Order: sequence, then structure tokens, then C-alpha cells
Amino acid sequence: PTPGAPLGPPATTGLAMGRSRARGVQLGPRMQVGGADKPAVEMSEELLLMLAMSERKKLAVPQGGKVLVFGALDKLGQLVVRHLNNNGRYKPCVSTAKDYTEMMRYTVDGLKEYFPPETQLAFEEIPGDISAAVLCVETDTDPEQLRNFISMGLPKLQRVVLVSKIGVDSRDDWKVKMNPLSRLERWHALEQTIKEGAEQYNIDFTILRVGKL
Repeated sequence: PTPGAPLGPPATTGLAMGRSRARGVQLGPRMQVGGADKPAVEMSEELLLMLAMSERKKLAVPQGGKVLVFGALDKLGQLVVRHLNNNGRYKPCVSTAKDYTEMMRYTVDGLKEYFPPETQLAFEEIPGDISAAVLCVETDTDPEQLRNFISMGLPKLQRVVLVSKIGVDSRDDWKVKMNPLSRLERWHALEQTIKEGAEQYNIDFTILRVGKL
């Protein structure tokens, strides 16, 4: 798919995992810069920390960057959009259908509007200039949709955040398998999809495993 192409219909604090893009610098007590034939340089712990912080800063989504929220029709997604808007560091964006107001089963208590007026609504398309994306659907979705999104190769996309479920590592436990509502295999598939996609397309990712709201 290409930017602007239609995506399927829009389909909740815990363990966090992530990765960083590969760099040409190895951090350690003796830092190796350049090829293996180059001599190692002695580095102090303070300088190593400064270098690590500098590398981390390079990976940060730029201020003012656009963040696409998947699952924004659910209550959690609505709250994520509002938090992004209130924080002011990033610009929230929602990809949805034109009749999204009829599809919303719930709205955030005490609020009359669905999304803040500053929110960009992209009807049945993915904006090509997003810097990050948050997948916060409250029920598991098809991993293929996530794979298709990552494989678009959006030029500014730096990070993808997935809100998964606590217990994914216990998905093979027979007691868990007896629960037809856990669907941990599906959440595991989503996690694997984001890991593989991040590796292939050189983007960062964060996985948050949460319990029930």
C-alpha cells in the first residue's frame, strides 16, 4: 500500500519493551568507533552516559510531529487523543470513516465533542507525514492490518506504540488456553508483527502490556 491508501475499519500500566535503531557506535568501557581495525578508546562512565543520552535524543519523535492513533473510537483511544492534544508536544491524528460518529459506542464522560477541534481527521486514508503511531485498540485486531501499515514505509515514521495485554508470555499455559476470552495468542501475534516490522523498516517500537481497565 502507499500513503493515502485506504486502511481497513478501525478495529488499555504494565511491562514496557522497545528497541533502538542500529548505530555504528558500540557503547562500553572501551568504545569501538569505526572498523574493527581501529583501536578502542577508553571512555568514562559519565561520557558513556552522555553519549547514550545523545543517541536516545536522536531517536525521539520531533516536537510538533504528527501522531496517528488507531482505536480512537474506543474510550481509551479518545483519551489518548485528548492527552496528546492537551500536552501540546505532538499533533494527534485519527484515521477513520466519514460516519465515525455513528460507529462510536461510547464517548468520554462529561465531554460533548468526540475529538478536540485541533485533531486532524483523515477519512479512510493514512496521512503520509506522520512521525509516530499508537495502536490502542481495546480488542485484538488482525495482525495483517498492522503489518500492512508498517510496510507502507512512511518516510517520517519513527516509532510505533502497541498497547498489548498482560499475560502474553503465559499464553501456552493450559489454564490460560482453557479461557476462550483471553485471546493471548492474537496479542502475541501483534507483538511479533511490530517487532519484525520495526527490524525490517528500521523504526523504533514500544510495547505496553496492560490489564483490564
